[in-house]
Amino acid sequence: MIKQLIGISPDVAILLERALGTPAQFWVKADADYQAYESRRLAEATLTQFQPWADQFDRTILERHHIIEPADTGTTVVEKVLKFFQVATPAAFQILGSNHLSRSAGATPSPLMSRIRPYGFGCSSDRPVTSR
Repeated sequence: MIKQLIGISPDVAILLERALGTPAQFWVKADADYQAYESRRLAEATLTQFQPWADQFDRTILERHHIIEPADTGTTVVEKVLKFFQVATPAAFQILGSNHLSRSAGATPSPLMSRIRPYGFGCSSDRPVTSR
């Protein structure tokens, strides 16, 4: 616990409450807060791996439609593009795009295409999602 190698289980929280007089809920919440902090830190590090994916989108279009701000860089751009497309990873974006491509002509547009068409992004199997 002290070296952050293991979390505080509810049983340990009860023991700490008994020994120190601090409510078990405090210990459980403190551990959950720490776990969330660590998860966010690791997720932020993962976003750097997605930068090449985000760089393929036309920055001018992203800025024009207020998806990103002119001052945004790096992982901030990645995070905002992922949020715009409502996906957690570029792989999820590809899955949504390939689901669109497999639909027959005249079918209802996929959620992805309904989301990106108004913004000027195209999608076909032989070119990137953007026109850069």
